[in-house]
Amino acid sequence: FQISGDQPASILMDVVDVISFEDGRKQVLPVGTTPNSIGNAIRLGTYATRYVPDGTEQIFSVSFALINPEEIDRFVIGGIRINIIPDVQMDSTLNGTNAAVATFVYNDAKQADFENYLKALEVSSLQVTKIRNHSLLDAMLPDVPGAFGDGNVQVSWTTQNTGEVFLSVNQIVKIRPASMFGRASSDESAIFVSTSDQSILIPKQSQTHSVNAVNAVVGSQRTVAAIEDWGFYEIEITAIGQIDGREYVIETRRDTIVIFPWEYVAAASIGLIVYLARRRWKIAKGP
Repeated sequence: FQISGDQPASILMDVVDVISFEDGRKQVLPVGTTPNSIGNAIRLGTYATRYVPDGTEQIFSVSFALINPEEIDRFVIGGIRINIIPDVQMDSTLNGTNAAVATFVYNDAKQADFENYLKALEVSSLQVTKIRNHSLLDAMLPDVPGAFGDGNVQVSWTTQNTGEVFLSVNQIVKIRPASMFGRASSDESAIFVSTSDQSILIPKQSQTHSVNAVNAVVGSQRTVAAIEDWGFYEIEITAIGQIDGREYVIETRRDTIVIFPWEYVAAASIGLIVYLARRRWKIAKGP
């Protein structure tokens, strides 16, 4: 972790239990209060206990180790809590990691093959929504599921650990051209790829993610929609569950959307219907 500022400070660290809720939130609790408590499983190494400003951003580190890994026969989730306490509490410009918690998990070393545990992920609630209205007609007319007037869209989804073991999860979003029957092109034709940061999911925990389908313009701060042309496109979400860097689960969810200025077609159709109705009424009315 890093600290910068003009006030000296004390650095205090301790281990804590961590529980995760199904929506991805985490809560810190005293050691020994959860079923997967860190208990007396680890010990902290030595670390610097003082920050003395020198005009630069300083980097601090701390190591930890399992005390008796061969005796641990359960899953463990916990964290190292880092407290930075300025010597002068008022008017401090200290910037750092105040009361932050670095979370980690440990999987039962006696079950290294994990054959006795179910390892599973579920990707659900895949939704594609427009980021903004691209025209007045677009704002006035109702949304049509899966149909968009342009490529300014946001992709959101939920990934849940439906297994019995902790998993480190990576999420990958790909968008590629598809046919009207939903058959997509190869990976090489993907026009948008986004990889999320790795997260830890405990059993039954879920996390919701979202990403805007835009690409950065090289050499500027601007972004442009990844989908530029009309047509059918496949949205693919892949969740990869790992343990100690080894992939155990790969779960994929797909959906197809169409990009077409349908609101103009709808407006033209309505106009044509009104015109024909008025013409029929005039003919029926006679001279």
